[in-house]
Amino acid sequence: MKQEEMEIVSWREMKKGETLQGFFSVALPSGLRLIDLTYHKRKDGARWVGMPAKSFQKIDGATSWVPMVDFSGKTARERFIAQALQALDNYLNNRKPSVNEDEESSF
Repeated sequence: MKQEEMEIVSWREMKKGETLQGFFSVALPSGLRLIDLTYHKRKDGARWVGMPAKSFQKIDGATSWVPMVDFSGKTARERFIAQALQALDNYLNNRKPSVNEDEESSF
């Protein structure tokens, strides 16, 4: 990994609902690792990354999610997502599929 690039350290395909394609983890140049980011893609081609979040149950019984990581602003978020999508594209285009991909560990 180049000093200024993020690295994909794991990928787990999991197609669910209308957009979820899978989960991935990244190592940042600082040494920080983010686990279980989500990769989404709509039928119209729009793509995005969801940050790690934890679920909780609302008073009415509905499940909701709260982010575990946040950004200082819109520009930082957009820059991170663009870098993560580029890194994920590179990873998926250059990887050799494993036999037990669903069991792949983040570390």
